[in-house]
Amino acid sequence: MIIEDSTKWIDVETKQTATIYYKGSDINGKITPILKDSNGLVIGYLPSIDYNGFAGSFTWDGTVNIEKIHGNRNLRYNIVKYKSVNQANNPYTVTLILNNSNGTEIAISNEHKIFVGRPLILLHGGLSTSKEMETTETFKELSKNHYVIACEYLPPELRQEGMALFGDIKNYSSSLQQEVSEIIHETGAKKVNIVSHSMGGLVARWYLEKLGGTDNIGKLIMIGTPNHGLSLANLFIGSDNMAGSQMAPDSKFLKN
Repeated sequence: MIIEDSTKWIDVETKQTATIYYKGSDINGKITPILKDSNGLVIGYLPSIDYNGFAGSFTWDGTVNIEKIHGNRNLRYNIVKYKSVNQANNPYTVTLILNNSNGTEIAISNEHKIFVGRPLILLHGGLSTSKEMETTETFKELSKNHYVIACEYLPPELRQEGMALFGDIKNYSSSLQQEVSEIIHETGAKKVNIVSHSMGGLVARWYLEKLGGTDNIGKLIMIGTPNHGLSLANLFIGSDNMAGSQMAPDSKFLKN
């Protein structure tokens, strides 16, 4: 019932909605779209659609209705509020149920997967790895409200503590480029956001400036990145400690 050309990603930041196209049987009735999160839990329903057997479409902006009843027993009224879904529970699915004029269920569609919001990539510094990033407070906190991925830009032979300092940022950036391309292909997103620490910011910058990354990155946040250079002594004395830190408020932003 849901046509494959339907949108697979919603960009909340630019208010880009998803359009779902459908076509079913010739029976007249109503279509009710059901929304589920990645755990298979029903999180809400979109308004029903009168169906007359012809193809049609509707849009979803990544919000769900929350109805609350107010007032006393003699005077009650509903207030409908719209709340954005939690991006941490990506991907979401839309399923259509077709009922005839008597309310009897006639058909149920295939599930259509939709990602809401931009995937958030965390890039580690020169003394860390992506596996270490996944155990940090930063990763845990961001994962409460975002779809977070700790990307590894190091080749297998350098995926040990401190080994990133002995490689080439150009090669790391090429690896990041491939990782971003795979994430975009998997999620359907047109852009990702990146939070990077220390040397990870240099890797992301090279990707942006030299490898055409501006087409794929919406925002880059750099924390403690040595954009003006850093002596080896300062590197070890200053530490590479995003692994145990909360993110600083004075991060550097590049916006697209």
